[in-house]
Amino acid sequence: MKSLPKPTDPMVRAAWAKSQRDGSKPFPLYAHLEDTAAVADHLFERWLSKSQRALLARSFGDEATAHRVAIWLAASHDVGKATWAFAIKVPEGRRQMEDVGFLFPEPTPPYSDQRLYPHGLAGQLAVERHFDTKTARPKARAGLLLAEIIGGHHGSFPAVTDNPSSIYREGAGEPAHWAHVRNELLHRADQIAEITDDDWAQILQARIPESVQAILNGFLIVCDWIASNEWMFPYDASEPANVRAERGLSKLNLGNSWLPTAASELDAYFGSRFGISDPRPSQHDAHELAASLDEPSLLLIEAPTGEGKTETAFACAETLAAKFGLNGVAVLLPTRATASAMFGRTLDWLNSRADAATPQSVTLAHSKAEFDDRFQRLSSASKTAHIYDDEQGTSHSVVANQWFRGRKQRVLADFVVATIDQMLFMALKAKHMTLRHLGFGGKVVIIDEVHAADTFMRTYLLRALQWLGAYQVPVIALSATLPEAQRLELLSAYREGARQTIDRAVLKVDPKPDAELTTLAQATGYPLITAVGAHNHAQRVSQPSGRRIAFTLDEASDESMLDQVSAAVADGGCIAVVMNTVNRAQRVFADLAARHPGMVELYHSRFTVESRARREQRLVERLGRSAADRPNGLIVVATQVVESSLDVDFDLMFTDIAPMDSLVQRIGRVHRHDRGANRPESMREPRVVLTGGERLLSGEAPPTFDRGVQRVYGEALLLRTVAALREHLGQDTGASGASTTLAVPDDVPLLIKNTYRPAPTMPADWLERHEEAERIMRLEQHDQQERSRQFVVRHPGLGKITDWNALAQSEASEEHLGAAQVRDAELSLEVVLVQRVGGGVKSLPSLGAEFGGQEVALTGGIDDDLARAVATCAVSLPAWMTQGSQLDMVINSLESSGIESWQMSPWLRGVLPLILDENFCCTLGINRVQYSDELGLTVEREDAR
Repeated sequence: MKSLPKPTDPMVRAAWAKSQRDGSKPFPLYAHLEDTAAVADHLFERWLSKSQRALLARSFGDEATAHRVAIWLAASHDVGKATWAFAIKVPEGRRQMEDVGFLFPEPTPPYSDQRLYPHGLAGQLAVERHFDTKTARPKARAGLLLAEIIGGHHGSFPAVTDNPSSIYREGAGEPAHWAHVRNELLHRADQIAEITDDDWAQILQARIPESVQAILNGFLIVCDWIASNEWMFPYDASEPANVRAERGLSKLNLGNSWLPTAASELDAYFGSRFGISDPRPSQHDAHELAASLDEPSLLLIEAPTGEGKTETAFACAETLAAKFGLNGVAVLLPTRATASAMFGRTLDWLNSRADAATPQSVTLAHSKAEFDDRFQRLSSASKTAHIYDDEQGTSHSVVANQWFRGRKQRVLADFVVATIDQMLFMALKAKHMTLRHLGFGGKVVIIDEVHAADTFMRTYLLRALQWLGAYQVPVIALSATLPEAQRLELLSAYREGARQTIDRAVLKVDPKPDAELTTLAQATGYPLITAVGAHNHAQRVSQPSGRRIAFTLDEASDESMLDQVSAAVADGGCIAVVMNTVNRAQRVFADLAARHPGMVELYHSRFTVESRARREQRLVERLGRSAADRPNGLIVVATQVVESSLDVDFDLMFTDIAPMDSLVQRIGRVHRHDRGANRPESMREPRVVLTGGERLLSGEAPPTFDRGVQRVYGEALLLRTVAALREHLGQDTGASGASTTLAVPDDVPLLIKNTYRPAPTMPADWLERHEEAERIMRLEQHDQQERSRQFVVRHPGLGKITDWNALAQSEASEEHLGAAQVRDAELSLEVVLVQRVGGGVKSLPSLGAEFGGQEVALTGGIDDDLARAVATCAVSLPAWMTQGSQLDMVINSLESSGIESWQMSPWLRGVLPLILDENFCCTLGINRVQYSDELGLTVEREDAR
């Protein structure tokens, strides 16, 4: 980047870009453009990954030219601020421009006219005209695409129209000196970026795909945000821009770029990084295959629960990052609870690096991340020290940089642990979505429990995989179980995107799966490791690790289940009772807790954030791999939250019937760790008892399912699962007292295949019910696909980046609504619980001695630490409470209880309080709501009481 003296033209010097909030101290436009260009110059090599720089170089001929283009975009991005529609916004800035001869329209046009000429659009049009002077071909495609990056530097892309209301544009009544200033600034950008007219002639012939546009646009947004921050860039243009940028970036302290090294000796790597002395065959095979890849690929690892897939993924990620030039890792989980659990494991992995003295930025990205104590400690420490020291004073190698805590910056940290929604947003039309493409485009992406995506989510998942393929990002997808059709979808999506970049092929809207991938998807070995890139593929079936477990399967009615659990816990075992709905879990817990006081715990999604975190930590401490004091007799009643990513181990499980892949996941929590004779004698043989229906394993008539159980999963999948189980067990439908075994991993591939094959085998007496259930399922899936397609971006190579406009929604609600659009779920309403005691409002007693039972001021300010503690008492109301006519009643009731002091707190601003009475109850609409630390939130219709 070339350093230039201040402009000599007084008009160029007078144009302003930003000011203090009160409109004072207008900062020169030319200086802000130079600051942004200097940031781009510093960050291009230090922060963009080698892979991203190679992608840009592929378009522009070499990396040096791509670097200069990035600098030029930064040096010109706000040129549209040299327009009356922008300059009129701050009176002091307008006056200083009028003093040197700028003319503004009189009378001042209405705000509606000003909005028709946003500075992003003005800049885009100015850049288009600038490029027309650089080439013999006006409106060169490359020039238009680069101009679009300027137009969209605020996160959405303006529509370029010739609206007659915009009468003050150049050539339509705008005085010529405005265009003169814009042209001078653009020529200055040419000089700063050291791009000659001959260079432009070559650049404007470049092929610029949307992937390159997205990376450059996201990078420009980051550079602009940094250069616009007054703390990093004070309003003082007396020093050269590169000096200001060095000082500003040193304050930001993004850390050093990660320099991964491939694991050359896997046994030593697993020993030093995870304390595993003897890696399993699947771990060796997966890493060996990853190390042999000659192109970025999707690595699909299917192995039993407890096989160490997470450690395998970390080892493969480090090797793939070193091999293909990535500078970070993103780990994606299905839920907030599983993401928080994975955050600790990721920190341990990062802190075990040989170069642990070199800090890297890390973030936890989900809606309640700020309440995770580990993340909060890292964040607090980074305000001053940037390296977190634990209680023993040991230096750690990760920082939670404050800048990456912003909602839209979260995915830009070097290492990201997040819910899968964060990646799915790559495929959702929304404002600033190029930031997600920038963030994920430079990392190895690990997707845990990839099978958990339903039909609705898979629309976004598959499109995101296409884009990751286009960015040449290695993806590691983990699952204990995958149906053949889903395996084929994942492999095909990644290859389609990768080929678009490598071969510049135009994708078909509905491409037929190639025969090669179809063959890979049909493989039945287990554990199974599959890799697919743009052109090459590899697949291995690993030797079983020796962890073969044969589970005895039984069934029990709801009534007999309670007696069986009571009998079993008397032997001192740790028993899981997994229910498919919160209401069922609460009822079963109440019955068992009455029989066994102090021996039963409940775990579901309708506890407060604080209570869920406390319960999860306690569960892992007592039942995890390294549990030092395993209980002698414990019953854990839970919903599906225990089936994924939590490393807990039970002696016996009772579980509601669920689709086969979910059922296998749950079963994997039984005898997960080798405890030998340390289990009760009656539970040394693993056993699982199915509940939630009748005739699940035997009987002539088709099975029936509990209404709540069926509502969650649908009858079709449950019938398929039961039929596959019976086929596997070889039971005559007329038999009684069925009891036999299911072996993991041996039986898993065939069970999954038989459950999800296009025409599953069904007993003759089931056919009518099965056909009707299948018809309903097909209609629901079609509806999910149609609704999800409304907001999904197009395939790479098929659309324009200007199609990625924001949804019709306020920015404040963008992420909330976005999550609803990448997940097929009703918008649940979150509230924060407080208690009315006497004439005041207090925090819940469960917050403990420091914050429990504290007065919450109704007016004035609220102590920041107390506000954060109160905010952890957030809980989501059941979705059915906010459906139809109930929604208005619930909202009105909640808003009538608004607490004024909360609007001044960053923790509580915009949050709806739910004020409980002294008995922790309240009426909300037509529902009676009660909260207890024992049961969580319970809801009962008033007319049902």
